[in-house]
Amino acid sequence: AGTFLIRYAVGVINTNGSYGQWNYVFGIPLSIAVDSNDNIFVGGDYEGVSGVHAFDPATGLTPYAGGIGADGLVR
Repeated sequence: AGTFLIRYAVGVINTNGSYGQWNYVFGIPLSIAVDSNDNIFVGGDYEGVSGVHAFDPATGLTPYAGGIGADGLVR
């Protein structure tokens, strides 16, 4: 088995729903999932916070069932 790095965007979301900060990172994904619309989600760590978020261009970041803290949608 091999290890690979993936480039994905991660963002910190404040409790009021606004963006705290975001950036693209290279990392080792903790988990990958694909939904019924073929969106790819990556769970990972960002500044000590781990989780998964869904990203919708119309509404921005929204919490996903995987947790809070990181937007792991592969773009």
